[in-house]
Amino acid sequence: MIEKVELKNAGAKWWHTKDGHSTNLSKANLGRFFYAMLTRDVQIGSIWVFNRRYPQSSVYVSVFMTEETKNEIEAQTEYRFRPPQKVNLN
Repeated sequence: MIEKVELKNAGAKWWHTKDGHSTNLSKANLGRFFYAMLTRDVQIGSIWVFNRRYPQSSVYVSVFMTEETKNEIEAQTEYRFRPPQKVNLN
């Protein structure tokens, strides 16, 4: 995925939605989540649905945004983010 140059220059990094504070598989919840992201100039990466056959199933999203934007979203919404996990191959 190619990152937005403006965000990269502003010091943005990738974040993942946290378990229990992520969006779920419903039209209303997904709409609120993506509205909150798109109105704040957040780049959306990958979207992973835990089990698409069940309504209200967890949906995990990776987003590219600055620390300030992350703090703003967490203060104004129920969504929480964590840094992506790193794999150590030692």
